Amino acid sequence: MANTRPPSKLLDLDITIVSAKHLKNVNWRHGDLKPYAIFWVDPDRRVATKPDESGSTRPVWNERFTLPINFPLQDSLLFLEIFHSKPSETPKPLVGTLQFPLNDLSESDDPNRIRTLELRRPSGRPQGKIRMKLAIRERPAPPPSPPDFYTTPPSSYYYSSAPPPPSSRDYRGYSQSLYSSPPAPVPSVPAPSPPPQYPYGSYSDPYSGYYSGYYSQPPPPPNRPFFDRVSSSSYGAPSGPSAPSYDQKPRGSKMGLGTGVAVGAVAGALGGLALEEGLKYEEDKIAERVESNLAARDDYSDYRGDYPHRKGLLEKGVKMPFSSSSPTLISRCFVFPEQKSSIGSLKLSVSDLPMLSCQYIQKGVLFTRPPLSFDALVSILKQGLSQTLTHFPALAGRLITDSDGYVHVSCNDAGVDFFHANATYLSIRDILSPIDVPNSVRKLFAFEGAVSYDGHFKPIAAVQVTELADGVFIGCTVNHAVVDGTSFWNFFNTFAEVCRGVNRISRPPDFRRNFVKDSPAILKFPDGTPKVTFDTDAPLRERIFHFSREAILALKSRANAPLRKRMENEFSIEAEILGKQSNDGWKINGTHTPNGKKMTVLESLVRNAVLKYPGHETETETETETGTGTETEVVSSFQSLSAQLWRSVTRARKLSQTKSTTFRMAVNCRHRLEPRIDPFYFGNAIQSIPTVASAGELLSRDLRWCATMLHRNVVAHDDATVRRGVEEWEKNPRCFPLGNFDGAMITMGSSPRFPMYDNDFGWGRPLAVRSGRANKFDGKISAFPGREGGGSVDLEVCLAPETMAGLENDFEFMQYVS
Repeated sequence: MANTRPPSKLLDLDITIVSAKHLKNVNWRHGDLKPYAIFWVDPDRRVATKPDESGSTRPVWNERFTLPINFPLQDSLLFLEIFHSKPSETPKPLVGTLQFPLNDLSESDDPNRIRTLELRRPSGRPQGKIRMKLAIRERPAPPPSPPDFYTTPPSSYYYSSAPPPPSSRDYRGYSQSLYSSPPAPVPSVPAPSPPPQYPYGSYSDPYSGYYSGYYSQPPPPPNRPFFDRVSSSSYGAPSGPSAPSYDQKPRGSKMGLGTGVAVGAVAGALGGLALEEGLKYEEDKIAERVESNLAARDDYSDYRGDYPHRKGLLEKGVKMPFSSSSPTLISRCFVFPEQKSSIGSLKLSVSDLPMLSCQYIQKGVLFTRPPLSFDALVSILKQGLSQTLTHFPALAGRLITDSDGYVHVSCNDAGVDFFHANATYLSIRDILSPIDVPNSVRKLFAFEGAVSYDGHFKPIAAVQVTELADGVFIGCTVNHAVVDGTSFWNFFNTFAEVCRGVNRISRPPDFRRNFVKDSPAILKFPDGTPKVTFDTDAPLRERIFHFSREAILALKSRANAPLRKRMENEFSIEAEILGKQSNDGWKINGTHTPNGKKMTVLESLVRNAVLKYPGHETETETETETGTGTETEVVSSFQSLSAQLWRSVTRARKLSQTKSTTFRMAVNCRHRLEPRIDPFYFGNAIQSIPTVASAGELLSRDLRWCATMLHRNVVAHDDATVRRGVEEWEKNPRCFPLGNFDGAMITMGSSPRFPMYDNDFGWGRPLAVRSGRANKFDGKISAFPGREGGGSVDLEVCLAPETMAGLENDFEFMQYVS
């Protein structure tokens, strides 16, 4: 297992940012490049250089810093990003990035050695070079700990301009003027004591010849303390957002709460730089964008400049292109539980641990625009989230690995990320109208690409609220090793309940760790931290297929029909398929009777039916195909739909008849255990049920045969089966292998029973449910309830493009799609 404990002795990274060259002038439309560098080892402690004002693509900084290393060198990376310092001039201020493994350094390295490292764009293409001095040294003994000032602030600490909402909230009749009261004063919070300042000796400028004329002598290295808040930490060192205490900023300024994390990186680390108020505001925005996963792509678009023009076109019904656009990050902050947690830590169960290699769950809901100002909405959501985290303290914690190798959730009130983004270049129609789910949806979620193991170093949960041209999207991202679908939607529903103003939540989570047993098994990662087990760059098409209640009932009826009726159904469907595919009407070329004559479609189907059901031509309605004689099995609606999907995708993949195919279905084990555990047990309580059949067998049999196999596997998954699966995993602890490894697999996740449309935040039910890019690969299916209810189902289907095209042309499947 990767060692996540602190090193045996405390180390620091001594870093001197000397200079760079061959940088691209991202500000070429408006003037010269004025770059600065932001860098960190611990993402909660970021610092920055001053901007180089010379206007050159070969900047010189010559600034020296010390960064703490709180993890073993083999697990530590130096991250560095260079930005243009005046983001109001250009919508794409990122110049280049760098990641350097500290394992390449040792304490014996020459601290004056100059390293030339290549910068890259997020897309991976080269973007100049940077020269630095890097050295590892042992950290001096720390000074006495600062006084404990980290206490839970009052509710006004979490949101800016809006007064607390009334106890009962229905925003349908609200007007924006209700939220025009003056802001409340921020409580005074004592600032933490800065860490010790290390004395630096003089050093020469190795670029004095190369950069002659820039500096007659190197500027003295500035003293820049880290801005930390004191909080619980799994490693005994301060952690949390790198930001000054909140009372350092006027409550009524335009910066609001969005500078929670990155203000330490820019506003703090740029200490001494004289900036006018407007520029400070812009610096805060770009510092936040640096930390945002929204801006981690090679696109830092900001459409605020032409927003009035675009808004006018949208109102006229002109569809605007958005494929290359990204939401503008308006603010980012940490939201903390309204009350401190009393839980302590929660050990990950044998159902949690396999999810450490899975990406975070990303699910969100789309609404029409509420009848209140967006700033007021954001304030209400922040306060509601703070109150909800009191009931779900694990989501405000961090993962830790103890000295014995066991992984826990430390409920240390470290907070969750909250993003407010603007994507008014998008309308509701842009999201719902395309046949395929547009790529813009993936930008409505935070932490894209994050793996659950990253919860050791980043928040366990994040909420992103995105303003659209005519609506709002609320996306939640939660660590999959901490929650499954049941726990995720319980949190989401409770969040909506609290924002709606309920006095008591309806479904309190159960934090008892009683899934099966307290396992002694340890999951190890000999090759470092876990990685996703599927190709995240493989081409995919993603589409939502809707099945009405009537279509679902028709499928269920077909899957449960007696043999004579099933044969008639198969005749009708196969005749339709063959009729559509035949080029000369109702002839089947190449199909002959024993006497050499060509058979009609009907004759062929009758012959095929006899081959399908040998010995069962006179089967009664009470008998099953397996010949048990008296047993009657009722296949569920969802099993019928799953069976049809399995058959049609297998046909679209054009597999050989001997190819083995697998349909994996995630099942909830809460009610399968004896004694049963609470329906709202918090954590993962799921297992995967594989059903296997050859492609030829799957397609030569009828729908009931396929659906019955799925049905029997689900019914057989009882207490003994669950415990047997746990025992097998304990013999060989491993992460859950997501993916389509042999080209013939389907994985069904989520559930149409989840209360996704119960998320009424006070202005009505959602219009639609969508998910981010996480955990998607060829053959990944997610089941959602249909918005109209009544047993309707939406399937989110991810397939290779050629397979999706085949599925869309499969009459047997598409006849049920609305």
